[in-house]
Amino acid sequence: MLEKEYNVSEVLRKALEEEVKKKEEENARKLLDLASKEVAKIDTDEVVEELKKWRKGKIKYLFDSSAIFDKIG
Repeated sequence: MLEKEYNVSEVLRKALEEEVKKKEEENARKLLDLASKEVAKIDTDEVVEELKKWRKGKIKYLFDSSAIFDKIG
């Protein structure tokens, strides 16, 4: 009869790695699910309005800055 030798520490290491991988994937799925629920709550119209305000502020700032250079030059 053939006996098969097992390296117990190697078998345990592989089993632990597999268990850790499963837990990490499970946690990643939970976090992704939570994130998608939060993203769904975002009001896109509100985001668009805020971006418009921000853009107007940046453009105004650029024009104000260019006026300073006109006075210097």
